[in-house]
Amino acid sequence: MLRRLIKIFGLFLLISITLSFTILQGENQHRSPTRTPEITFFGKEETKWTEKREVPLPVIIGLGMKEEPQLSSLDLGEETIGPVKKMTPSTPQPGCAYSSRFTRGMLVGDKDLYEKGRYFYFKGDYEDAIEVFQKLIEEYPGSLWKGSAIYWTGEAAFHEGKIEEAFSHFQKVVDEYPESEFYAYALYSCGWVQLRKEAYEEGHRFFHRVYERNPLHPLTQSSLFWSGYSLYYLGRYEEAIKELDTLLRRYPEASSGPEAEYLMGLNFFRLHQFDEATDLFKSFLKRFGKHPLEESVRYALAWSLVSLGHYTEGRKTFEEILLAFPGTKLSDPIFWGILKTYLGDNEVEKAIHLHQRFLSHFLSSPWAEQCLFDIGQYYFEKKEYTNAAATFRQFLGIYPESDLQERVHFMLGESLFNQKDYSGAIDAYRKVLEEKRKVGLEKQVLSRLGYASFYIKNYDEAIAYWERLLTDFPDHPEKNDILYWLTEAALL
Repeated sequence: MLRRLIKIFGLFLLISITLSFTILQGENQHRSPTRTPEITFFGKEETKWTEKREVPLPVIIGLGMKEEPQLSSLDLGEETIGPVKKMTPSTPQPGCAYSSRFTRGMLVGDKDLYEKGRYFYFKGDYEDAIEVFQKLIEEYPGSLWKGSAIYWTGEAAFHEGKIEEAFSHFQKVVDEYPESEFYAYALYSCGWVQLRKEAYEEGHRFFHRVYERNPLHPLTQSSLFWSGYSLYYLGRYEEAIKELDTLLRRYPEASSGPEAEYLMGLNFFRLHQFDEATDLFKSFLKRFGKHPLEESVRYALAWSLVSLGHYTEGRKTFEEILLAFPGTKLSDPIFWGILKTYLGDNEVEKAIHLHQRFLSHFLSSPWAEQCLFDIGQYYFEKKEYTNAAATFRQFLGIYPESDLQERVHFMLGESLFNQKDYSGAIDAYRKVLEEKRKVGLEKQVLSRLGYASFYIKNYDEAIAYWERLLTDFPDHPEKNDILYWLTEAALL
């Protein structure tokens, strides 16, 4: 019934649709029900999809230590919090099992508990510190020291590894004690906890508020850096550049300046602004010399040069990294980068030789797989489909468990399709549908399966594939073309 309806309405569709497609050969525009014309489909000799694995770029060596108020820089702020009579005796106070410069004075009540809690905290007795601070909070709910005690309770919990508990205390200071001397530190600590959880959106908001609240605060520089870092991981590269630029312009002597410049370069790289990235990385190497980030900067510079098509300079930079850092953990992707420079210079034989060396000298590596895949892609882009198909088949033989399986089967199908080996192409495309489907190639595969089936005059299968395509992807950009050829298949 469906076939009859398609045939009936197909006649009207054929009349309404213009036949001036460039995909049709002029002499075959009049169709016969007994003979299938030879049709060349527009764009089917080249794939619209190409796989580009994201270039791996080390971002920061490590998160380092969370900053907190240091003992030597803290000011109790007696004048602003309230009048406290300071005493001179340095002996232990009655009822207190501690002695330190914190207790030099006649301390009573909530202030006594606050100093005692801080003493335990800086001594590393975090459980005792939490107990004392909690006593202050419970027994003196209106204390002027309450906000500070909540903050230090959070710090003690953080050091105990009780991250969520620590966050709740920091958040309480942020929400309820905006005038606290530790407000900025609480914001920063909230951001840090979110950063550890890879909750970059929340982390960015907390860090940025430190700068908005007080641009002159000691934590502002670090907060701007981590705000930019969070934005980078959110993929909001333009905003990250703006944040890092603020840091570098307003605080040219910032201790995190080199790291900020490197991170800014990575953001430019992700935006494909390779000229800006290259300039930043080169400037970094000139000004900061033997910085701990030198290897990473050279690596990012090499990829920027390759992305600009400066293959010789990029290859030289990669090779210099291997010489300067012989034990580098980046050796595998560096070899991949060198191979890409050979392909960029059309020296495919050198690329093949490098891949063979890769196989013989290194352990199994995803970058060796990527190297062979790129060689196949090179042949495909040069329209050397026979060599491309042979390379992709070689890949499947060498790397049967590779994560690139779906892509390789697809590209093998594309290569065979362009050689007009439609049956072989169908087998390859079907393999894509049998895989885990992590790459999201179903749309392209179903479309190709329909066309390939059409070419070998298996019209029922062509119709089935195209109907499945339009059902699963109703907003397919080539919907009108698919409907046209689906109708053609139903009429043949």
